[in-house]
Formats: sequence, C-alpha cells, structure tokens
Amino acid sequence: MKSRSNPTTRPGSYLATTGEKVAFPLALQAALLVIIVMAVTTWILVHRVSQRAGEELRRQIIHRGRSLVELMAEACTEPLVSEDLLFVESIARKVGRSEAVVEAAIITSIELNTSQQDRRRGVTDIGTYVAHSDPAKIGLPYEYPEGLREEQVGLPLVELRREDGTRALRFRSPLIYPYQGRNRIVGNAEVVMDLEEIDSAVAAVRSSIVMSGLYAAIGAALLIILLFGLLLRPLRRLTDAMGRLMEGDFQLQVIARDPSEVGVLTRTFNHMASELSSLQRKMVEQELIKRELDIAEQIQHALLPEKLPKIEGLDIAAHYSSAEVVGGDYYDIIRLGEHRWAFVVGDVSGKGIPGALVMSMTRSILRSHVEDGYEPAQALIRTNRVLCKDIPPGMFVTLALLYYDTAKHEVVLASAGHNPPLFRRGDVVMPLRRPGLPLGADNTGVFESVIEEGVLPMQPGDLMLLYTDGLTETMNRDGELFGLDRLREALLAYREGPLQNYGLTILRRVSDFRDGYPPSDDVSFIALKCEE
Repeated sequence: MKSRSNPTTRPGSYLATTGEKVAFPLALQAALLVIIVMAVTTWILVHRVSQRAGEELRRQIIHRGRSLVELMAEACTEPLVSEDLLFVESIARKVGRSEAVVEAAIITSIELNTSQQDRRRGVTDIGTYVAHSDPAKIGLPYEYPEGLREEQVGLPLVELRREDGTRALRFRSPLIYPYQGRNRIVGNAEVVMDLEEIDSAVAAVRSSIVMSGLYAAIGAALLIILLFGLLLRPLRRLTDAMGRLMEGDFQLQVIARDPSEVGVLTRTFNHMASELSSLQRKMVEQELIKRELDIAEQIQHALLPEKLPKIEGLDIAAHYSSAEVVGGDYYDIIRLGEHRWAFVVGDVSGKGIPGALVMSMTRSILRSHVEDGYEPAQALIRTNRVLCKDIPPGMFVTLALLYYDTAKHEVVLASAGHNPPLFRRGDVVMPLRRPGLPLGADNTGVFESVIEEGVLPMQPGDLMLLYTDGLTETMNRDGELFGLDRLREALLAYREGPLQNYGLTILRRVSDFRDGYPPSDDVSFIALKCEE
C-alpha cells in the first residue's frame, strides 16, 4: 500500500514522495505557465483598475471644481457689486489654498474696447483681476491660463494641455446680479485645478497592482518548483495562500487535498482584485468629498455675519449650528438706513452641498432686493420670482423677514412659509403668524396673492425670537420633541442681563434635553429685545 502525504507536512517534504520522482522540466513548465497566466491577468487588472480609477478621480475633480467655482461666484457676486473687495479677495485666497488648485480668481466683465484691426491681431481686453490667489496679479489684465485658446475663454470647463505635457482643468462661472428686473453678468469666477493628482493616484494604483502581481507570480513559481508533485497541488496551495494573504496571514502552511481547484483559483484572484478596486475607489471618494465639504463650510461661514452690530435701543442675540458639516440654515442682519434694520432667518429644505448652494443663492438675491428699498413682502415676492428659475426640483426655502425701526420702535414682518416668530410682552408669549408659501415652491402667482405683512409696535422690555424648526424639533433618545411649549418656557425664563447670554441659556436647555443624542437638524435663531 502506498502511503498518503500528511496534509500538515512542511513544503520541503513535497520535493519528492515515496515511489515518485519530480520531473524538473515539467515543474519549470508549470511554473512558467502560472507566471504567464498571472502576468496576463495582472496586465488586464492594471489596465481596468487604472482606467476606472482615472475616470472616477476625473469625475470627482470635475464635480469638486464646479462646486468650488459656483460657490465662489455665488459668494462674491453681492460683495463685488457693493465693492467689498477685501471679502472677494479673501474668498479667492481660501479657494486658492485648496489642494490641487493652481489658480483662483475673480475677473470683471467689461466691454471690449479694441479696434477691429487689434482683434485681427489677437489683441483684446477681456477683463481685469479684482481678486486672485496670487495677490501680485490683482488689478492686472486677465491672462489666458497656459494651454487656453481665445475661443475657449467663455466655456465653463476646458482641459488645458501645457507645453511640458502636464494637464489641468479650467472652470469658469459667471457672477450674475439681478438689476432692474434683468440678470446681468458683472464678472466671472475662474478656478484652475491640476490633474497631476490623477496621474499620481493612477500610477500608485498601477504600481501597487504590478508589485503585488510580481510577488505573487514569483511566490507561485517557487511554490510550484519546490512543492511540485502533481500539477494541481501548487494551484491549490496558491489558492489557499491568496485567501489567507487577503486575511493578513503571512505565516503560510500550505496543504494539498483536491487536485480540481483551477476554478477556485480564478474566483479567488478575481475577488481579491475586486476588493482592491473597491477599497481604492472608496478611499478616493471619501477624501475628495471631505475636501469639498471643508471648502463649502468655509464659504458658508464666511456668508454669515462676522459679528453682531451694536444698535441703539436694541439688544441682539444670534446663533447658527449645523447638524452636518454643511447645513441649510442661515441668518442675516442688514442695515437699511440710520434707524432701520432688516433681520432674516431662513431654512433650506436640503443639507450638505446642495443646501449650501441654495442658501448662498437665496442670501444674494434677497439682499439685493432688501437693499434696493423694497418692503418685506415685496422683497420676498421678487426673491421668489428669481429663485423659482434656478432652484433644483424638490427644494425650497422657508424664511422670516423682519424690519425694525429703532426711531418708531416698530416691526414690519413677512413670512415665506416659516415658523411664526415668538413675541413676548410681560408674561405673555404669542406666535406672530403671517401667511406665506416657501420660496421656490410656487411660480404661478399663488405666492404673491397669499403673502401679507404685519406691523407691530414694540415697547421697552418686549422680546422677539426668530428661529428655525431645528430648535423645536430637536429630539431626545426617546423620540420626544423639544417642542414649542418648552421654547415658550425658555422665553419666559428670561428676566434681565445681556441677551446673548440668554441665547446660550436656550442652547443649554436644548442640549440638556437631547442628553447626548445627536442633532437631526440645523439650529438658527435671532433674538431681539427692545430697550429704553
């Protein structure tokens, strides 16, 4: 009777078994066959993974670049019109410091003042840098990025091929400002992003796969030569080795049982390649999304008031916090004259990047109409007309707009489907309900027929609270809402002292109610107190 090989036998024992002779040329041929198969498979894997990784990275960078240039355009339109160039320059510098961004600029939009003869010679005046990631270029005429042709200047996306062989993407977005019932282009935002990170990432993936394939091929060839007994034994060992290698086990004890495992080898190798590709794609996506959200958060916070104004006869408290990195709430304070101020609290239906874009767009449009002197209802009506043309389907904005006259101690209020502000006089708290539909939800005329203003005289000691539903709809671990009654109690609890300190008290009450449960929505509010 012939003895069977022990499954736990170490590799050296497979060089020869009782009654068997290892045919070295045959083992070499089998090893060569495995190396060829693995080389071809590795080449196919390198080609496919590199191609997919490059396409995925390009899509992500294009999405990121478009988001950056659109956010720049939205954030800088109103400041550019109002000649707040320091703010415009700060946005350009922030975007310019982003990874892979080579250049970020705001260019004025002016008429071409060149003759026909000059244009035939290619001499044109197409704008001036009012903001640039390189401060030395501010005030200089616009220069084409290397690789950009004249006929491509106005395109929103152009791939640039430089003389040294490197590539970049140029993104462009107009700064549109509503003026006298028309949208006018007052400038352009431009971002140039280097594509070197795509080439580097693809090269890293390709190198990793090639080296893994090389090591695997060498290891397989050595195993076949050393452990060759039957042709399928090394294939079985290679299959087990690959599976255990994926689990992180480098102390391999190769065994051989069944010689019919060629199909298992293919499935195991394909599974490993699939896992590698999936992991690489997820890592790239997560990193790009994180960078994109960081930039969006910086721009969003730049749109909020840096500090609260000091207004004679009025104490103010304000707060904003988002449930996600980038939220959909915002508040604003706008001076209308010597004795008149506008206070805004809004809530966009979406969160993340879409919510931030709609919030920025709403803020710019509303500010332009408020500063043009329109009363609250008319300002909201005109804002809705513009917003309905551009807001993404399914999204809308609820908003409360309040004008306060410090000379008359009078409030004028209008609402676009927002939570009624709370008004406290003495020990009585009541909601100030005003009819209105959300912005962007209707363009058929119903919005304009429903909205109404309300006028309310204020007395010393009166309190007003404008807030978003994230305050009343905060939940605890039991699914219970903070609710309007608790908010009324918090408003009645205030007696005296700075109103900003009282705003912190409201936030502490909300935090104690949640008891560590994460917030499900953004929270924003403005509190006003009429003083002597």
